[in-house]
Amino acid sequence: VFQMAQSGAESSRAYSRSSTGVGAGATRRSMSSMSNTSLSLQHAINVDGNKPAVIIEIGAQLTKIGFAGEFCPRSIIRTEYMDENLVIQRDLFDGVDDTKRSSLSRLFHFFKDVYFTHLLTVPRERRVVIVESLLAPSRLRRAITVVVLEMLEAPSLLFAPSHLLATIPFNTNTALVIDLGWTEACAMPIAEGITMLSQWEAGAKGGKAVTQRLKELLEKEGQVEDLDGSRRPISQGDWHIIDEAKLLEDILVRGLFVTKMSRADALRAGDKPDPEPKEMVLPMGTEMLVVPGYVRELAAEVLFDSSDADEPGLHEMIHNIVARCPLDMRKKLFSRLLPIGGLAVMPGLLPRLKAEIVRLGEIRQLKTTENIGFYLFEGAQMEPWMAWLGGSMFGALSDTLAHRSLTREEWIDKKILPDCTDWNDSFEKAGLVKARS
Repeated sequence: VFQMAQSGAESSRAYSRSSTGVGAGATRRSMSSMSNTSLSLQHAINVDGNKPAVIIEIGAQLTKIGFAGEFCPRSIIRTEYMDENLVIQRDLFDGVDDTKRSSLSRLFHFFKDVYFTHLLTVPRERRVVIVESLLAPSRLRRAITVVVLEMLEAPSLLFAPSHLLATIPFNTNTALVIDLGWTEACAMPIAEGITMLSQWEAGAKGGKAVTQRLKELLEKEGQVEDLDGSRRPISQGDWHIIDEAKLLEDILVRGLFVTKMSRADALRAGDKPDPEPKEMVLPMGTEMLVVPGYVRELAAEVLFDSSDADEPGLHEMIHNIVARCPLDMRKKLFSRLLPIGGLAVMPGLLPRLKAEIVRLGEIRQLKTTENIGFYLFEGAQMEPWMAWLGGSMFGALSDTLAHRSLTREEWIDKKILPDCTDWNDSFEKAGLVKARS
Protein backbone atom coordinates (compact mmCIF):
# COMPACT_ATOMS: atom_id res chain seq x y z
CA VAL A 1 0.00 0.00 0.00
CA PHE A 2 2.97 2.28 0.54
CA GLN A 3 3.69 1.72 -3.14
CA MET A 4 0.24 3.22 -3.84
CA ALA A 5 1.34 6.34 -2.03
CA GLN A 6 4.62 6.31 -3.91
CA SER A 7 2.86 6.10 -7.25
CA GLY A 8 0.93 9.22 -6.28
CA ALA A 9 4.24 11.02 -5.98
CA GLU A 10 4.99 10.67 -9.68
CA SER A 11 4.57 14.42 -10.17
CA SER A 12 7.10 15.11 -7.42
CA ARG A 13 9.98 13.23 -9.01
CA ALA A 14 12.03 16.40 -9.62
CA TYR A 15 14.77 15.23 -7.35
CA SER A 16 18.48 14.78 -7.73
CA ARG A 17 20.35 11.59 -6.93
CA SER A 18 23.54 13.62 -6.62
CA SER A 19 26.89 12.07 -5.77
CA THR A 20 27.98 15.33 -4.15
CA GLY A 21 24.79 16.21 -2.33
CA VAL A 22 24.57 19.60 -4.04
CA GLY A 23 22.12 20.44 -6.83
CA ALA A 24 23.93 22.38 -9.52
CA GLY A 25 22.46 25.76 -10.31
CA ALA A 26 19.42 25.17 -8.10
CA THR A 27 17.47 28.04 -6.60
CA ARG A 28 15.90 27.63 -3.20
CA ARG A 29 12.12 27.82 -3.10
CA SER A 30 10.51 29.97 -0.46
CA MET A 31 8.23 28.55 2.21
CA SER A 32 5.39 30.78 1.03
CA SER A 33 5.51 29.46 -2.53
CA MET A 34 5.37 25.85 -1.33
CA SER A 35 2.50 26.67 1.04
CA ASN A 36 0.41 28.18 -1.76
CA THR A 37 1.03 25.14 -3.95
CA SER A 38 0.10 22.77 -1.14
CA LEU A 39 -3.29 24.42 -0.62
CA SER A 40 -4.27 23.82 -4.24
CA LEU A 41 -3.25 20.16 -3.95
CA GLN A 42 -5.19 19.85 -0.70
CA HIS A 43 -8.42 20.98 -2.39
CA ALA A 44 -7.80 18.68 -5.34
CA ILE A 45 -7.49 15.50 -3.31
CA ASN A 46 -10.39 16.21 -0.96
CA VAL A 47 -13.19 16.52 -3.50
CA ASP A 48 -15.11 13.83 -1.58
CA GLY A 49 -15.72 16.27 1.26
CA ASN A 50 -13.55 14.54 3.84
CA LYS A 51 -11.40 16.92 5.82
CA PRO A 52 -7.67 16.19 5.43
CA ALA A 53 -6.01 14.34 8.28
CA VAL A 54 -3.75 16.02 10.83
CA ILE A 55 -0.08 15.02 10.36
CA ILE A 56 2.17 15.36 13.43
CA GLU A 57 5.85 14.49 13.72
CA ILE A 58 7.02 14.82 17.33
CA GLY A 59 10.76 15.26 17.74
CA ALA A 60 12.92 15.59 20.82
CA GLN A 61 13.48 19.29 20.05
CA LEU A 62 10.96 20.33 17.38
CA THR A 63 7.50 19.17 16.30
CA LYS A 64 6.17 19.49 12.74
CA ILE A 65 2.42 19.85 12.31
CA GLY A 66 0.10 20.33 9.35
CA PHE A 67 -2.54 18.68 7.19
CA ALA A 68 -2.46 15.84 4.68
CA GLY A 69 -1.77 16.88 1.11
CA GLU A 70 0.47 19.81 1.96
CA PHE A 71 4.08 20.09 0.83
CA CYS A 72 5.43 21.61 4.04
CA PRO A 73 4.24 21.78 7.67
CA ARG A 74 1.91 24.57 8.74
CA SER A 75 4.08 25.13 11.80
CA ILE A 76 7.34 23.88 13.26
CA ILE A 77 7.17 24.40 17.01
CA ARG A 78 9.28 23.47 19.99
CA THR A 79 8.35 20.26 21.74
CA GLU A 80 7.25 21.96 24.94
CA TYR A 81 4.07 23.23 26.59
CA MET A 82 2.90 25.95 28.96
CA ASP A 83 1.37 24.77 32.23
CA GLU A 84 -1.42 26.38 34.27
CA ASN A 85 1.08 28.74 35.92
CA LEU A 86 2.19 30.02 32.48
CA VAL A 87 5.57 28.33 32.90
CA ILE A 88 7.13 26.67 29.86
CA GLN A 89 7.79 22.99 30.52
CA ARG A 90 10.20 20.98 28.38
CA ASP A 91 9.91 17.62 30.16
CA LEU A 92 7.22 16.34 27.82
CA PHE A 93 8.57 12.79 27.56
CA ASP A 94 10.32 12.44 30.93
CA GLY A 95 8.95 9.29 32.57
CA VAL A 96 5.93 9.25 30.28
CA ASP A 97 3.43 6.52 31.14
CA ASP A 98 -0.17 6.01 29.98
CA THR A 99 -1.14 5.03 33.56
CA LYS A 100 0.18 8.23 35.16
CA ARG A 101 -2.09 11.24 35.35
CA SER A 102 0.85 13.68 35.24
CA SER A 103 2.15 12.20 31.96
CA LEU A 104 -1.27 12.35 30.33
CA SER A 105 -1.74 15.91 31.55
CA ARG A 106 1.52 17.05 29.93
CA LEU A 107 0.65 15.42 26.61
CA PHE A 108 -2.91 16.76 26.75
CA HIS A 109 -1.70 20.34 27.17
CA PHE A 110 0.74 19.87 24.31
CA PHE A 111 -1.80 18.42 21.85
CA LYS A 112 -4.41 20.96 22.90
CA ASP A 113 -1.96 23.72 22.01
CA VAL A 114 -1.26 22.04 18.66
CA TYR A 115 -4.93 21.91 17.72
CA PHE A 116 -6.32 25.17 19.05
CA THR A 117 -3.32 27.50 18.78
CA HIS A 118 -1.50 26.38 15.64
CA LEU A 119 -3.86 24.31 13.48
CA LEU A 120 -7.08 26.09 14.51
CA THR A 121 -9.18 22.98 14.06
CA VAL A 122 -11.36 20.67 16.15
CA PRO A 123 -9.89 17.22 17.02
CA ARG A 124 -13.20 15.39 16.47
CA GLU A 125 -13.33 16.33 12.79
CA ARG A 126 -10.05 14.89 11.49
CA ARG A 127 -8.10 11.65 11.50
CA VAL A 128 -4.60 11.80 12.97
CA VAL A 129 -1.29 10.43 11.64
CA ILE A 130 1.67 10.37 14.03
CA VAL A 131 5.03 10.15 12.27
CA GLU A 132 7.09 8.20 14.79
CA SER A 133 10.52 6.69 15.16
CA LEU A 134 10.60 2.91 15.30
CA LEU A 135 12.69 3.29 18.46
CA ALA A 136 9.93 5.16 20.31
CA PRO A 137 8.93 3.38 23.56
CA SER A 138 5.57 1.62 23.57
CA ARG A 139 4.46 3.45 26.72
CA LEU A 140 4.76 6.76 24.83
CA ARG A 141 2.63 5.40 21.99
CA ARG A 142 -0.04 4.25 24.41
CA ALA A 143 -0.02 7.60 26.23
CA ILE A 144 -0.46 9.48 22.95
CA THR A 145 -3.29 7.11 22.00
CA VAL A 146 -5.12 7.77 25.28
CA VAL A 147 -4.79 11.54 24.85
CA VAL A 148 -5.76 11.68 21.16
CA LEU A 149 -8.57 9.10 21.08
CA GLU A 150 -10.02 9.33 24.59
CA MET A 151 -9.36 12.85 25.84
CA LEU A 152 -9.48 14.77 22.54
CA GLU A 153 -11.90 12.30 20.90
CA ALA A 154 -10.27 12.18 17.47
CA PRO A 155 -12.03 9.70 15.12
CA SER A 156 -8.92 7.58 14.41
CA LEU A 157 -5.17 7.41 14.91
CA LEU A 158 -2.31 5.91 12.91
CA PHE A 159 1.35 5.54 13.94
CA ALA A 160 3.58 5.42 10.84
CA PRO A 161 7.36 4.75 10.83
CA SER A 162 9.32 7.85 9.88
CA HIS A 163 12.08 6.04 7.97
CA LEU A 164 9.58 4.34 5.67
CA LEU A 165 7.54 7.50 5.12
CA ALA A 166 10.68 9.40 4.06
CA THR A 167 10.95 7.19 0.95
CA ILE A 168 7.48 8.12 -0.37
CA PRO A 169 8.31 11.62 -1.72
CA PHE A 170 11.08 10.10 -3.88
CA ASN A 171 8.88 7.29 -5.23
CA THR A 172 11.42 4.67 -4.21
CA ASN A 173 11.04 1.46 -2.26
CA THR A 174 14.73 0.85 -1.51
CA ALA A 175 17.00 3.27 0.35
CA LEU A 176 19.25 3.62 3.37
CA VAL A 177 17.52 6.31 5.44
CA ILE A 178 19.78 8.29 7.80
CA ASP A 179 17.83 10.32 10.34
CA LEU A 180 20.05 13.04 11.83
CA GLY A 181 17.98 14.30 14.73
CA TRP A 182 18.66 16.13 17.97
CA THR A 183 19.48 13.31 20.37
CA GLU A 184 20.85 10.70 17.97
CA ALA A 185 21.53 9.59 14.44
CA CYS A 186 19.54 6.53 13.42
CA ALA A 187 20.08 4.72 10.11
CA MET A 188 17.58 2.18 8.79
CA PRO A 189 17.71 0.26 5.48
CA ILE A 190 14.48 -0.03 3.49
CA ALA A 191 14.28 -2.90 0.99
CA GLU A 192 11.32 -3.19 -1.39
CA GLY A 193 9.19 -1.11 0.96
CA ILE A 194 10.06 -3.22 4.02
CA THR A 195 11.98 -1.84 7.00
CA MET A 196 14.88 -4.15 7.80
CA LEU A 197 14.44 -4.03 11.56
CA SER A 198 17.36 -6.34 12.24
CA GLN A 199 19.89 -4.09 10.49
CA TRP A 200 19.33 -0.63 11.99
CA GLU A 201 22.01 1.23 13.90
CA ALA A 202 21.91 4.34 16.07
CA GLY A 203 24.41 6.50 17.92
CA ALA A 204 24.66 9.78 19.80
CA LYS A 205 25.73 11.71 16.69
CA GLY A 206 22.93 14.26 16.57
CA GLY A 207 22.50 17.95 17.14
CA LYS A 208 22.91 17.57 20.90
CA ALA A 209 26.39 16.06 20.51
CA VAL A 210 27.44 18.83 18.10
CA THR A 211 26.14 21.49 20.49
CA GLN A 212 28.04 19.93 23.39
CA ARG A 213 31.27 19.90 21.34
CA LEU A 214 30.61 23.52 20.36
CA LYS A 215 30.30 24.52 24.01
CA GLU A 216 33.57 22.75 24.89
CA LEU A 217 35.38 24.58 22.09
CA LEU A 218 33.92 27.96 23.07
CA GLU A 219 35.06 27.47 26.66
CA LYS A 220 38.62 27.23 25.31
CA GLU A 221 38.60 29.52 22.27
CA GLY A 222 35.49 31.72 22.51
CA GLN A 223 35.68 35.43 23.34
CA VAL A 224 33.42 38.26 24.41
CA GLU A 225 33.83 41.69 22.81
CA ASP A 226 33.03 44.72 24.97
CA LEU A 227 31.66 48.05 23.76
CA ASP A 228 35.16 49.52 23.55
CA GLY A 229 36.31 46.74 21.20
CA SER A 230 38.42 44.88 23.75
CA ARG A 231 38.06 41.11 23.99
CA ARG A 232 38.16 38.72 26.91
CA PRO A 233 37.57 34.97 27.45
CA ILE A 234 34.04 33.76 28.14
CA SER A 235 33.36 33.80 31.89
CA GLN A 236 31.08 31.53 33.88
CA GLY A 237 28.50 34.29 34.21
CA ASP A 238 28.33 34.70 30.43
CA TRP A 239 27.03 31.16 30.02
CA HIS A 240 23.78 32.07 31.76
CA ILE A 241 23.13 34.72 29.10
CA ILE A 242 24.18 32.35 26.30
CA ASP A 243 21.83 29.61 27.53
CA GLU A 244 18.91 32.00 28.06
CA ALA A 245 19.24 33.44 24.55
CA LYS A 246 19.78 29.95 23.03
CA LEU A 247 22.88 31.25 21.27
CA LEU A 248 24.42 27.79 20.95
CA GLU A 249 21.40 26.63 18.99
CA ASP A 250 21.62 29.75 16.84
CA ILE A 251 25.28 29.04 16.09
CA LEU A 252 24.47 25.40 15.29
CA VAL A 253 21.84 26.40 12.73
CA ARG A 254 23.50 29.43 11.13
CA GLY A 255 27.21 29.25 11.81
CA LEU A 256 28.55 25.69 11.76
CA PHE A 257 29.66 23.78 8.70
CA VAL A 258 31.45 20.54 7.85
CA THR A 259 34.93 21.12 6.49
CA LYS A 260 36.75 19.18 3.77
CA MET A 261 38.42 15.91 4.68
CA SER A 262 41.95 17.25 4.06
CA ARG A 263 41.43 20.15 6.46
CA ALA A 264 39.80 17.82 8.98
CA ASP A 265 42.87 15.55 8.98
CA ALA A 266 45.08 18.58 9.65
CA LEU A 267 42.83 19.82 12.43
CA ARG A 268 42.86 16.39 14.10
CA ALA A 269 46.67 16.51 14.02
CA GLY A 270 46.62 19.79 15.95
CA ASP A 271 47.39 22.08 13.02
CA LYS A 272 45.37 25.11 11.95
CA PRO A 273 45.52 25.21 8.15
CA ASP A 274 45.11 28.45 6.24
CA PRO A 275 42.94 30.21 5.45
CA GLU A 276 41.02 30.44 8.72
CA PRO A 277 37.23 30.58 8.25
CA LYS A 278 35.56 33.87 9.03
CA GLU A 279 34.62 34.35 12.68
CA MET A 280 30.98 34.72 13.69
CA VAL A 281 29.79 37.57 15.93
CA LEU A 282 26.44 37.47 17.76
CA PRO A 283 24.83 39.99 20.14
CA MET A 284 24.92 38.89 23.79
CA GLY A 285 23.18 41.48 25.93
CA THR A 286 25.25 44.66 25.75
CA GLU A 287 28.28 42.75 24.47
CA MET A 288 29.11 40.51 21.52
CA LEU A 289 29.93 36.81 21.47
CA VAL A 290 32.82 36.02 19.10
CA VAL A 291 32.97 32.49 17.62
CA PRO A 292 36.40 31.82 16.04
CA GLY A 293 36.44 30.37 12.54
CA TYR A 294 38.22 27.17 13.57
CA VAL A 295 35.50 26.52 16.15
CA ARG A 296 32.86 26.78 13.43
CA GLU A 297 34.44 23.93 11.46
CA LEU A 298 35.71 21.82 14.36
CA ALA A 299 32.40 21.41 16.20
CA ALA A 300 30.83 19.20 13.51
CA GLU A 301 33.81 16.81 13.50
CA VAL A 302 32.11 14.89 16.30
CA LEU A 303 29.83 13.40 13.62
CA PHE A 304 32.78 11.53 12.11
CA ASP A 305 34.61 10.70 15.33
CA SER A 306 35.08 6.92 15.59
CA SER A 307 37.52 6.90 18.51
CA ASP A 308 34.86 5.30 20.71
CA ALA A 309 34.05 1.77 19.56
CA ASP A 310 30.53 2.09 20.99
CA GLU A 311 29.87 5.35 19.12
CA PRO A 312 30.99 4.98 15.49
CA GLY A 313 30.99 7.93 13.11
CA LEU A 314 28.26 8.37 10.52
CA HIS A 315 30.37 6.87 7.73
CA GLU A 316 31.27 3.83 9.83
CA MET A 317 27.65 3.41 10.90
CA ILE A 318 26.58 3.26 7.25
CA HIS A 319 29.32 0.75 6.41
CA ASN A 320 28.33 -1.47 9.34
CA ILE A 321 24.70 -1.56 8.23
CA VAL A 322 25.47 -2.29 4.58
CA ALA A 323 27.93 -5.04 5.57
CA ARG A 324 25.12 -6.89 7.37
CA CYS A 325 22.79 -6.70 4.35
CA PRO A 326 22.65 -9.30 1.53
CA LEU A 327 25.42 -9.07 -1.06
CA ASP A 328 23.12 -8.09 -3.93
CA MET A 329 21.80 -5.09 -1.97
CA ARG A 330 25.04 -3.48 -0.82
CA LYS A 331 25.93 -1.50 -3.92
CA LYS A 332 22.32 -0.40 -4.32
CA LEU A 333 22.13 0.91 -0.73
CA PHE A 334 25.36 2.90 -1.10
CA SER A 335 23.91 4.59 -4.18
CA ARG A 336 20.58 5.33 -2.44
CA LEU A 337 21.42 7.17 0.77
CA LEU A 338 18.53 9.26 2.04
CA PRO A 339 19.53 11.83 4.69
CA ILE A 340 16.71 13.43 6.71
CA GLY A 341 16.56 15.54 9.85
CA GLY A 342 17.77 18.99 10.81
CA LEU A 343 21.50 18.26 10.58
CA ALA A 344 21.13 16.95 7.02
CA VAL A 345 21.11 20.53 5.69
CA MET A 346 24.39 21.52 7.40
CA PRO A 347 26.71 22.96 4.72
CA GLY A 348 29.35 20.52 3.53
CA LEU A 349 27.90 17.47 5.30
CA LEU A 350 26.98 15.34 2.30
CA PRO A 351 30.20 15.84 0.28
CA ARG A 352 32.22 15.06 3.41
CA LEU A 353 30.08 12.01 4.22
CA LYS A 354 30.63 10.72 0.69
CA ALA A 355 34.41 11.23 0.98
CA GLU A 356 34.54 9.44 4.35
CA ILE A 357 32.49 6.50 3.03
CA VAL A 358 34.76 6.15 -0.02
CA ARG A 359 37.94 6.32 2.09
CA LEU A 360 36.68 3.70 4.53
CA GLY A 361 35.66 1.53 1.56
CA GLU A 362 39.20 1.75 0.17
CA ILE A 363 40.64 0.77 3.55
CA ARG A 364 38.31 -2.24 3.69
CA GLN A 365 38.98 -2.96 -0.02
CA LEU A 366 35.36 -2.74 -1.09
CA LYS A 367 34.14 -2.13 -4.64
CA THR A 368 30.58 -1.34 -3.59
CA THR A 369 31.46 2.26 -2.66
CA GLU A 370 32.36 3.33 -6.19
CA ASN A 371 29.01 5.06 -6.75
CA ILE A 372 27.75 6.98 -3.72
CA GLY A 373 24.46 8.79 -4.27
CA PHE A 374 21.99 10.81 -2.21
CA TYR A 375 18.26 11.32 -2.63
CA LEU A 376 17.70 15.09 -2.65
CA PHE A 377 15.00 17.47 -3.83
CA GLU A 378 16.54 19.86 -6.31
CA GLY A 379 16.21 23.49 -5.28
CA ALA A 380 14.59 22.96 -1.86
CA GLN A 381 16.10 21.97 1.47
CA MET A 382 13.25 19.77 2.71
CA GLU A 383 15.32 17.23 4.65
CA PRO A 384 14.22 18.56 8.09
CA TRP A 385 10.60 17.57 7.38
CA MET A 386 11.03 14.84 4.76
CA ALA A 387 9.38 12.18 6.97
CA TRP A 388 6.50 14.59 7.66
CA LEU A 389 6.09 15.14 3.92
CA GLY A 390 5.84 11.38 3.41
CA GLY A 391 3.18 11.25 6.12
CA SER A 392 1.32 14.09 4.39
CA MET A 393 1.29 12.21 1.09
CA PHE A 394 0.27 8.94 2.72
CA GLY A 395 -2.46 10.67 4.75
CA ALA A 396 -3.94 12.02 1.52
CA LEU A 397 -4.96 8.45 0.57
CA SER A 398 -8.23 8.61 2.48
CA ASP A 399 -9.38 5.00 1.82
CA THR A 400 -5.99 3.51 2.73
CA LEU A 401 -5.76 5.68 5.83
CA ALA A 402 -9.23 4.60 6.94
CA HIS A 403 -8.34 0.89 6.70
CA ARG A 404 -5.02 1.19 8.48
CA SER A 405 -6.02 3.56 11.27
CA LEU A 406 -7.10 2.56 14.74
CA THR A 407 -10.57 3.97 15.34
CA ARG A 408 -11.70 5.44 18.61
CA GLU A 409 -14.36 2.74 19.02
CA GLU A 410 -11.83 -0.09 18.48
CA TRP A 411 -9.47 1.41 21.05
CA ILE A 412 -12.14 1.92 23.70
CA ASP A 413 -13.48 -1.60 23.11
CA LYS A 414 -10.22 -3.62 23.02
CA LYS A 415 -7.46 -1.30 24.34
CA ILE A 416 -5.07 -2.97 21.86
CA LEU A 417 -2.59 -0.72 20.04
CA PRO A 418 -1.25 -2.34 16.83
CA ASP A 419 2.11 -1.47 15.32
CA CYS A 420 3.17 -1.31 11.67
CA THR A 421 3.59 -5.11 11.49
CA ASP A 422 -0.13 -5.59 12.22
CA TRP A 423 -1.46 -3.43 9.37
CA ASN A 424 -2.50 -6.40 7.21
CA ASP A 425 -5.10 -7.40 9.80
CA SER A 426 -7.40 -4.50 8.92
CA PHE A 427 -7.08 -5.30 5.20
CA GLU A 428 -8.01 -8.93 5.83
CA LYS A 429 -11.14 -7.81 7.66
CA ALA A 430 -12.06 -5.56 4.73
CA GLY A 431 -11.41 -8.36 2.22
CA LEU A 432 -8.66 -6.40 0.45
CA VAL A 433 -5.99 -9.05 0.96
CA LYS A 434 -6.06 -12.80 1.36
CA ALA A 435 -6.10 -14.01 4.95
CA ARG A 436 -2.90 -15.58 6.20
CA SER A 437 -2.96 -19.32 6.91
